Amino acid sequence: MIAKTGIKGWMNEIYNYDPETYHATLTHSVFVRLESGTLRLSKPNKNISRRASYNEAKPEVTYISQKIYDLSDSK
Repeated sequence: MIAKTGIKGWMNEIYNYDPETYHATLTHSVFVRLESGTLRLSKPNKNISRRASYNEAKPEVTYISQKIYDLSDSK
């Protein structure tokens, strides 16, 4: 059972994965939220830095698109 607050964080998404040609620059940032049985992938207007330091300020983000998946009946 997922807590009411859910799980959230930044990930890198790639559309077509090929181990022969993969490089991190082919990915783009997405903000992922898992709340109950719903998975949301929100794409920002620009990629988020892949490296962060301890006291670094959180970036200002504007989302330009969102994908929503219903996982409530998945196994």
